[in-house]
Amino acid sequence: MNAPPPLKSPPVWNLIRGTLQRAELLEMDEIIILKNFLQKLSDDQFETFINKLLDREGDPRVSEEQVKGRGHPEVVEVMVNVFSEENLLNVAAEVLHDARLVKYEVKLAEDAPAGVSAAPDDPVDTIKSIIRFGLSPDSNPTVMVNSDGSSPEPKPRDSANVEYRHRDPWSNIHSSAFVEKYRMKLIGNVPDPDPLLDLLRHKKVLSDHSYSEIKALPTDDRKMSQLLMGPYLKTKPSCDIFYDYLKKEHPYLVLDLLQN
Repeated sequence: MNAPPPLKSPPVWNLIRGTLQRAELLEMDEIIILKNFLQKLSDDQFETFINKLLDREGDPRVSEEQVKGRGHPEVVEVMVNVFSEENLLNVAAEVLHDARLVKYEVKLAEDAPAGVSAAPDDPVDTIKSIIRFGLSPDSNPTVMVNSDGSSPEPKPRDSANVEYRHRDPWSNIHSSAFVEKYRMKLIGNVPDPDPLLDLLRHKKVLSDHSYSEIKALPTDDRKMSQLLMGPYLKTKPSCDIFYDYLKKEHPYLVLDLLQN
């Protein structure tokens, strides 16, 4: 069997706020995330960010000599030292919001009453999610909100042909549909499946015999093919375990599949 071609880099996506909030659950280094995000600013935008950071009210504060003329990594390190890593994204999102450097479109949920204006209940929280999700400042994602500014609940879909783009794909409601729809693409794009096999045996999805049989195959593609084309991931609980593993260990693979 020929392995499917490698996945391309994901495009800029229109995403509902529920999807952004799920992305916050991923275990990522927030220092690296912010450095990567600030590198996407133009020189003028970065200068505006620095000026707004210096104008920020309240203590603690950064000084001009700490950040003026510094690059993105140095500025982030200063922010960590001044505000702490725990507060890093809060401060960055506040500054980005005040400087109006992050674009996003707000739309009301379908069942919101007519005549109500659309606005998220916490724009800083929305910007934090956009930073964590790896979008660019100009990507202009769509944020769906209820009339009170809260996020709409995702609607369950049972079909294997689920349209993920404007729902909440991170919900395990979609685990069986995900496995069914992307089975062939997953075969060639999950590196080192041995930890996954270990988990599936531990969770009793694989018997000891099936585990040993798959583990003995010579390549990762063969192992994934045997797992995905066999009878092992046919139930909702088994798909939940598989999907949870992918979201934790290979989140960008999941996002790439969902958005292409």
